[in-house]
Amino acid sequence: MTRLFLLVVTALLTPSVSAQVAVQLRLEREKYLLYESIPAVVQVNNYSAQAFLLEDQESAPWLRMQVVRQDGRRVPPVGPGILAGSQRIEPGQAVAREVDLVAFYQIREIGRYRVNATVRVAGVGGLFASNERIIEVLNGRVLWTKTVGVAEEGKPRLSTYSLLVLRVEPHDWLYARIEDAQAGVIYGVVRLGASVLLAPPRAETDKESNLHVLHQVAPRHYRYAVLSPRAACVKQASYSDFESRPDLAREEGGEVKVVGGELIGPAGAQRPKPPGPPQPPPEKP
Repeated sequence: MTRLFLLVVTALLTPSVSAQVAVQLRLEREKYLLYESIPAVVQVNNYSAQAFLLEDQESAPWLRMQVVRQDGRRVPPVGPGILAGSQRIEPGQAVAREVDLVAFYQIREIGRYRVNATVRVAGVGGLFASNERIIEVLNGRVLWTKTVGVAEEGKPRLSTYSLLVLRVEPHDWLYARIEDAQAGVIYGVVRLGASVLLAPPRAETDKESNLHVLHQVAPRHYRYAVLSPRAACVKQASYSDFESRPDLAREEGGEVKVVGGELIGPAGAQRPKPPGPPQPPPEKP
């Protein structure tokens, strides 16, 4: 009788506690290029009348992600896991944490993955699971590649720069990948934006081994980006082609610059508008 009573009490309390803590997992999209950053946002909502504490305890972090391949194999973490620190959540409030799945888990193969999060709340007990999301990691298509020498802290190495395109409806998305193929190191995969492939993107490296990319994102609209040998974004800008078409030019000293076109602002600038009709000269007094 006592055992039956405990089971009934547990069954009644569990839905109540679950209703007080809600975990939501959000991802920007479903398709990603291999080695591209996959930011996942985990939001924890406190719907109870008391404050909760999210706290890491030695080897037991309060936030864990489960990444499972389509064939059921679990993807192992990189290192000790996610250490998100301590966070107190007051009644009616929510807290969100962003996790790069590629940085914390060995997502190194193409295919489909099932992802969800579990959260451990101190003082409440048990684990609270989020919704499940399915993502697909793809190879993409290589448009351009170049291997150059890079000198860092007096240690020369070879880096391979590539431009790739991935079709994610309704756009073709252009990426830059920087890697040391001999050492098996991927320094970064950077999403440069939507691209109009009727006009092939232009790419060039300068004397400091920076990668310059110019590509068309829409009619009359071009985007320019400069990436360091470690895949950090150094510069971004937008150009139009009403008067002349922009292009990349490498000078004798090794510098690379944009020639032609009209600078319209940073990369996030709105599509350019065509110039208005010529204005008549002012009347003479």
